[in-house]
Amino acid sequence: MIILCHLAGSVPLLIYLIELVVDVPSSFEISILLSALTLFGLGTAKGRITLQNPFQSGFEMLVVGGLALGVTYAIGELLRNLIPV
Repeated sequence: MIILCHLAGSVPLLIYLIELVVDVPSSFEISILLSALTLFGLGTAKGRITLQNPFQSGFEMLVVGGLALGVTYAIGELLRNLIPV
């Protein structure tokens, strides 16, 4: 199970590994898209395992992940403005 968590968590970082070899424009946006697809895919898998509606389960996980992303980004921006580097 822990291996699956690491694999799913590393999906958004794949674009940055590819960027080491090939120049990829807008890698941040691609990373967000990969994260969203991964969250939705994990949610649909969870829905199938728990015998719930896979689309609804995928959408729920996508929304929760999106909220977590938004809160994390906001905290990062706040800290960047408070702590001069």
